[in-house]
Amino acid sequence: MHEQGLLFPLGLDLQPAREMMKRIMTARFAKNTLITYRSGWRIFERWCVSAGRCAMPAVPQTILDYASWCLASGFRLQTVHHRLKSINYYHRQENLPLPFNAEGNAFLRNARRALCERPQGMQPLSPEQLAQISEALLARGNHLNVRDRSMIILGFACGWRCSELMSLDLSDIRWHPQGIELWLAKSKTDQEGNGRAVGVHYGSTPLTCPLQALKSWLAIRGNWSGPLFVAVTPGRLLTRRRLDPDSVRRAVKRALKLVGEDPQPFGAHSLRSGMVTAAIEAGASETAIMQRTGHHSYEMIRRYTRSAMALRSNPMAGVL
Repeated sequence: MHEQGLLFPLGLDLQPAREMMKRIMTARFAKNTLITYRSGWRIFERWCVSAGRCAMPAVPQTILDYASWCLASGFRLQTVHHRLKSINYYHRQENLPLPFNAEGNAFLRNARRALCERPQGMQPLSPEQLAQISEALLARGNHLNVRDRSMIILGFACGWRCSELMSLDLSDIRWHPQGIELWLAKSKTDQEGNGRAVGVHYGSTPLTCPLQALKSWLAIRGNWSGPLFVAVTPGRLLTRRRLDPDSVRRAVKRALKLVGEDPQPFGAHSLRSGMVTAAIEAGASETAIMQRTGHHSYEMIRRYTRSAMALRSNPMAGVL
């Protein structure tokens, strides 16, 4: 029997076309999102086995019970929300009714009011800490430290997500007299890949200048086409293998240990939050910050604003 719509066999191999169609259809979600969904789904499946529930198809009451169990077990609301979205994703793949529905969303809204969770996040890196890190890495000067210094300073200057920073290729950099233009082909908030150009200027001091740090790294890396930041072997030999996004977190923690800071409160996001906080304290506008970082919501920027402005003024000065 011929496929529907096929009048007669042409001997044409459609397998490459089908592979391309599959690739295009799965590109709706970022790779990291799919990894998160897969993990969330497996956790839900194991819970259903223990609770005697059916994971596929799940019913809305199962979702409410599962969400309640997660919250009672100490998981944060954001984590629970991501897990419920993963359940819907796998049901959507099978063309089944979505169990995480309006009732589930109402439950999470009520949970936010009832639990009043304090927002969590990595502590922002300060410009002073950045300078200390830069000096420590510069003093050691091996391939790993030169790479980490460039990666950390450029990451701070851009305020990008670590996945965006690690996606850069050498060809994504254009040099200008005032600085560099970085081309970000795709990001979490730009799944269609429209891309955007971001300018980074020379710093006011050589110690924390992102362009001087980048030049030092490129002098070691070389001018071959490919990933901007690559892995370094334990023997301090360069590879041509792109670093994974978690490499930023490891580099930040390694650098903080060198300067005697407790690395526990810091991570890759400390560069992004540090850039935003420092820019706010320097008087930069929300719009200018968003153009650099790629934030689409003023509310996200204002979270950093509230933190940065907490001690800006003292209404009790001279009183207490």
